[in-house]
Amino acid sequence: MTANVSKDHHYVPRGYLKRWATGSDGKLVAFFHHARGLDWDRKTPAQTGYRPHLYTATLNPEFGDALEREFLSKVDDAASKLMDLFTSGDVVPPLDATQMNDWSRYLMTLMHRSPARMAGLHEQLAETLKTVNPEITPELEADYATWKQPGDPANLADYFASARPRDVDLGTKKLLAILSNSLPIGTHINRMTKKVFNLKGLKHELLTSDQPLIVSGGLGHTNAFLMMALSPHRLFVATNTIERMSTLADAIPSGLLTKENNASVCQNAERFVYGSNASQASFVRKYFRPR
Repeated sequence: MTANVSKDHHYVPRGYLKRWATGSDGKLVAFFHHARGLDWDRKTPAQTGYRPHLYTATLNPEFGDALEREFLSKVDDAASKLMDLFTSGDVVPPLDATQMNDWSRYLMTLMHRSPARMAGLHEQLAETLKTVNPEITPELEADYATWKQPGDPANLADYFASARPRDVDLGTKKLLAILSNSLPIGTHINRMTKKVFNLKGLKHELLTSDQPLIVSGGLGHTNAFLMMALSPHRLFVATNTIERMSTLADAIPSGLLTKENNASVCQNAERFVYGSNASQASFVRKYFRPR
């Protein structure tokens, strides 16, 4: 692996979490489970929501951390600028085509980039490749003999078998990029009705987690919606119909929409739930279960 490969890959982007780091120390509260139960600690956005080399193709040093460096970091930077825009005033200006694509792409990365999801993609790809058994003809075997190097497998069948782990390693990283650039899903998200609600003044703040994006049902369903807290007081919502948006907006004054977001991010969390403070520890304890 080359020396300049980045190490700590944030599956919860720092530009997202910084919006909960509202204290003078620049930290947020991270809730987590250990053997004694639920606990929490104050951390900077850089100190949480990451895993070393999560997106590095460790068996393919020529690819290295290209997924993180050339794709995810750029997606995250563009989205952070948009979240600055979304949370800076009471009215969100219309997005141009580039901004809309940037935001939809960011949401799609959040569907697939967590450690559990990456492990699932790796497992699925490994199982798929087990069924791939290329026909090895005498001509192919003879050709292999002309270019194999000292230390290479003795025959072509062994070569394919040894290459499979590298293929899975690299394929998993490329598959994340493919899924995050899905034209059908990205186009659908672009066409959804979108709003950012200001929930300041309600009793409870919005929580988030290492699974911040809530997807209600299949996106093609009439009543489906996307929802994601952007800060303790700003909530992004996308719906397929204006009527569905109106129904969700009606649930804001009572605090029901806040509760739905907070319960969902706790229930979906893999390792961490986040808040600007620990005042909702009892709520988190109720809905956040160890995996």
